[in-house]
Amino acid sequence: MEMKEIVSTLFCDEPQSFPEAEIAAAKERFPIPPALEEFWHVSASVFSAGKLGDHVVDPSLSLNYANSEDLPLFMENAGAFEAYIRRKDLSLPDPPVYVWKNTLMYSDIDDPTEYFCAPSVSEFLKGMMFFEALWNGFPQENSMTQRRLSYDDMTLLPKRLPQREARLLNWLDMHFTFYCPFPGAVLAVIDAVAEHRADCGAATPEGYAALTDLLDGIGKPIT
Repeated sequence: MEMKEIVSTLFCDEPQSFPEAEIAAAKERFPIPPALEEFWHVSASVFSAGKLGDHVVDPSLSLNYANSEDLPLFMENAGAFEAYIRRKDLSLPDPPVYVWKNTLMYSDIDDPTEYFCAPSVSEFLKGMMFFEALWNGFPQENSMTQRRLSYDDMTLLPKRLPQREARLLNWLDMHFTFYCPFPGAVLAVIDAVAEHRADCGAATPEGYAALTDLLDGIGKPIT
């Protein structure tokens, strides 16, 4: 699924670009991977400041990092997690994405470890669009169905699903695999420390009903 299609079908919004002058200014300061430029060209209607829970680094904000070692992409709303591209990787056509955790928020240890998040910026950005649609974008009445998955469920569920759209590792200390089984619908299989679960939601009541049917007989509802 292309980014433009994600905006129109999941967020039910018309794709809009951040200002072209801001994108051009960012490209003058450092190499911008094509997938990030594409994201900036279609996502302003959804990811402008304050519209969703987490914070995207838009073209104007990226200028603040022109002399930094890394280019941040997304910041979790509490500041505990930050996804970024290494500066040395910016010249790659579709560079990998890493995650930094602000461990000082919940311990006395400053952990400088960087964690691998996605093999490419294109997969990361699509994954974050699915993430934000599911947890911050869909109407409340169409989300959230949550089911705890057993080992047997984890074996059965992928057989009912199309090819995965994106996977994010180590975001919020969890692994997310995203599927779009129906237009305007997202299902995330989540691998957390203590459990596996499936969370899903949709832009429309019809899509939500189809998701409910898809999950029939799989997992135990989390209430």
